[in-house]
Amino acid sequence: MRYVYIGLIVLVSLTVLLFKIQNLEVVTVSLLSVSVTMPVSLMVIVIYFLGMVTGGSLLSLLRVLIQGAKSENEEENRKGDKKDEKAALEAGEN
Repeated sequence: MRYVYIGLIVLVSLTVLLFKIQNLEVVTVSLLSVSVTMPVSLMVIVIYFLGMVTGGSLLSLLRVLIQGAKSENEEENRKGDKKDEKAALEAGEN
């Protein structure tokens, strides 16, 4: 299994290297008043990593929001259970 992983790493590395060699054309990217000139392959790699960062941040934010909503729901359920128990005890006393 170790050789399979090494083979996959070598294959991916060679593919990335081939991509880099074949895409040496230069492009200019402008945002607001900043312009950057870089090879196409570098731009694709930078955009890929920016996508990983933003996607990971979005998933993390969604996970926190979902956990917060679940904990609020559980807290409301506990309060409702306590009210039901209190009402049952009061009804039993009367």
